[in-house]
Amino acid sequence: MTARRISWQRSWLVPLAAAALLLGACGSEGEDRPNVDVIAGGGGTGSVSGEEPAITLGAGYTASTNQDANLAIGLDLKDMRALMSPAARNEAVDWAAVTAIYDNGKNQRVSGSIRSLSALARGNANTIFPNGAAVYGRSNIIDGVIRDGLTGTGRAAGMSDNGRRQLVDKGVQVLMYALGQQHLAEATAAMATDPSAAAAAIDAAWAATTGTPDSNSTQNNGLLATATTREEDFNLLGKVGAPLQVSLADALFAAQKNNRASFDTSIAAARGYLNSIFYLSTLRNVKLLAADTTQANRELHFGEGWTYWQAIRGTVAGVSPSAASTIESALSRSSAEEFPSALANDIYAALNAPTVLQALGIPADVRVTNP
Repeated sequence: MTARRISWQRSWLVPLAAAALLLGACGSEGEDRPNVDVIAGGGGTGSVSGEEPAITLGAGYTASTNQDANLAIGLDLKDMRALMSPAARNEAVDWAAVTAIYDNGKNQRVSGSIRSLSALARGNANTIFPNGAAVYGRSNIIDGVIRDGLTGTGRAAGMSDNGRRQLVDKGVQVLMYALGQQHLAEATAAMATDPSAAAAAIDAAWAATTGTPDSNSTQNNGLLATATTREEDFNLLGKVGAPLQVSLADALFAAQKNNRASFDTSIAAARGYLNSIFYLSTLRNVKLLAADTTQANRELHFGEGWTYWQAIRGTVAGVSPSAASTIESALSRSSAEEFPSALANDIYAALNAPTVLQALGIPADVRVTNP
């Protein structure tokens, strides 16, 4: 990769993301969005069509190593989503079939063997959560969240299939996030002695969070789709997904050129944009909870909001235990109870505390301070 190539990618990446939103929707992130959610923030109002905008795989980033296995993580999520889709129609889900994909794997092939999501969820990705066992109450944090949804236990106890599928879907997205952060940490550790290994780890971070494209060449089974939808929700067009890819491309280029200063800056930016996806996703569901008038809608948004929050909970708890406690307590409420607007205000304030924003690395133009 050359300096000229990076410059060229920067010039077209954000317009491409904007065009994707304007051209229409393709695929689904798995959120139940039957009408139009209107959320103020980011300098305006965003409307949601009910489907995910199209994302072109690899826009702004070209891997330097083979990442087929990590890209296939998104295909496992896609297949699990298909099996869970009856829940949106109030039909029963074949949870045994969903669990089989999760535990046995389907699309990820490593050295001729099939790798499973559950193996990844029980692996080193859990180490990216600060004081994980103490904060979350379990060591295999990611698997625990997903397993709650698969079995209808823990946070999913008493939930309908539609509520449970949120924990599973968003739990896999938490896994993607954790893998991305884990690979960025590996890249940072490798940079001191082996920049080529650092470059491969950045590739892995990109692939784990991006996912293989659908047959129509759109990417809707990874965090880029979620990022673009959050941009639409909060009228932050082109401010999360595209900059994330640029940051990863810059980090890759810096590793290839052994430029430590540029590398560190780019890695920090990428971490902040990854955190921004879950910061915004938590805020979105808190806003919707305050407006919900039925238990079914609250169950849905509790499932989404609580699960998205788990990705950044450990980091928030590390700098503000009181803020983390406020958010966790609020998102652990029963869907039978109304969600007061005052509680939404408390969560917005907690996630926008200066120490929290700094710890998460949320860019100034991505912050949403009012519900």
